[in-house]
Amino acid sequence: MKVEGTEQFRFEPTVFGAVRRYRAMVLAIACLTMIAAVAYSLLVIDVYRAEARVTIPRSSSESQESAQYLDSQVLLLRSPEVAQRAAMIANAELGGDVLTKDDFSGPESSLTITPPASSSPGTHGSHTIAVSFTWPSPGPAQAGANAVLQALDEAHSAAIKAQGDATIARIDRAIADPNNRMQRAELLSQRAQALVNQQVDLARHPTIAWATEPVTPINGNSKLAGATGLLGGVLLGAGVAFARASRRGGFDNALAPAGFYGVPPIGEVRTTERWNLRAARRSPVDPLPMTSDPRSAAAEAFRLVASSVERIRAPEGPGQSIAFVSPVAGAGTGLVVANLALAFAEHGQRVLAVDADPGRGDLTSLLLPGHPSDRESEWVLAGPPVAADRITTSPLNASVAVLGTGPDVPQRPEDTAYSKALEKLIADVKGHYDIILVGGPPLLEIADAGSLLAVTDATVIVLSSRERTRDHLTMRNRLALIGPRLLGYVWVRVQGQLRRGPSRRSDHDTRIPDMPSSPESSHVLQASSHGSGRPEPATRTRR
Repeated sequence: MKVEGTEQFRFEPTVFGAVRRYRAMVLAIACLTMIAAVAYSLLVIDVYRAEARVTIPRSSSESQESAQYLDSQVLLLRSPEVAQRAAMIANAELGGDVLTKDDFSGPESSLTITPPASSSPGTHGSHTIAVSFTWPSPGPAQAGANAVLQALDEAHSAAIKAQGDATIARIDRAIADPNNRMQRAELLSQRAQALVNQQVDLARHPTIAWATEPVTPINGNSKLAGATGLLGGVLLGAGVAFARASRRGGFDNALAPAGFYGVPPIGEVRTTERWNLRAARRSPVDPLPMTSDPRSAAAEAFRLVASSVERIRAPEGPGQSIAFVSPVAGAGTGLVVANLALAFAEHGQRVLAVDADPGRGDLTSLLLPGHPSDRESEWVLAGPPVAADRITTSPLNASVAVLGTGPDVPQRPEDTAYSKALEKLIADVKGHYDIILVGGPPLLEIADAGSLLAVTDATVIVLSSRERTRDHLTMRNRLALIGPRLLGYVWVRVQGQLRRGPSRRSDHDTRIPDMPSSPESSHVLQASSHGSGRPEPATRTRR
């Protein structure tokens, strides 16, 4: 269990891999968020911000430490008195009741006070304070920022005068006390010094860098909004892509299964879906490139797969039976076997294609278009009919014979009987064909799929990016128990979303079907080998 958990973790998706896998979706999300951000910046009400700075001089009579004194001035800036005074000053300049006390103080305040960043914890550490005032119009924004600093100056002067007056009054009381006649000269000197300090402090006003009228709104920059939206969209798209990849799991490239299953890749094919049904009716798309477009890159890819299989099985001689299976439905087993049968026949070999996946019948519908469904392979394996009487030559190529499939039969044979019947069938027809290709059902969904691998000479796994990691773990364990001779795997890259439909063999099978049930389906095959971009082959001679 621990080993399986480690293996599963190794093949879990990464953020980078998920973005690469779903790059179209990530790009679409990024573009949408960028457009939304730009639209918002154009539609939202403009907000202007006016900024000013003030350096507050320290009072000569102040006994507090410098940091504590600055703290008191910041608190004074935030006080209701300054707010009330600033509103009156601003409205007097604007010529109307535009701003209120709440615009300068409180939770809905438009005023922002920024102490210096160099301050130490609990203090502001410098005499310079930055203030900013935001408003939908540039004029009130400037007036508000300047008004609060003017109000601070007035409050600062009033505080100095009140403090000086209080000091002088205290000294006057001491002078008037008869008990202090001996200190009268000293008290008079202190009074004179207090008067001097008061006048000096009143003459020292805060140094103010007044705000100028803002020109550009802080929220109306469409370029900045677009860049921010694009960045946010990329991050959001990456998150969605990773979530989607984590939910689906599995391999995201054709080479990854090689190390997992310990077998080489034989080839890669691509499938897409055509959703325009009306266009499909006007020009039906044949899912068999070996017949519809034999000079295409798709057909060449299947020829390459057939050549690779031929080289691997060469020592075994003619008449070898090869089973093609996938972990779950949706990999395209019927598609692969049908095109490979035509590719082998093109090379002059006699091919028997056995559709051993009666629940789907894709191989039968592809190689025997329009042929009535009478469940040949099922009847042959279940009872008396002779195999040779049920084999039909494909109208697509005279060198391809098909043992097809059809509707359900009254009763399926047991697994042991099925295995023996299938083994006898292959033995009976082996001398009549150069190669026997068996399209099997999903190994993890059909009970007798393992029997198919036990009686055939070799096995090719058909994989796609749609299987999940746990499916591959179960598939590998199942293959280890059966012990077939694995030639390799064919990678089917599914581009686009295929239609879902239940299998006739299992009511629980709601996975993506391997292939359509007729050549007029809207699925179109695009195949490419690992050496994509190869030149088109010369005209081939069919025998």
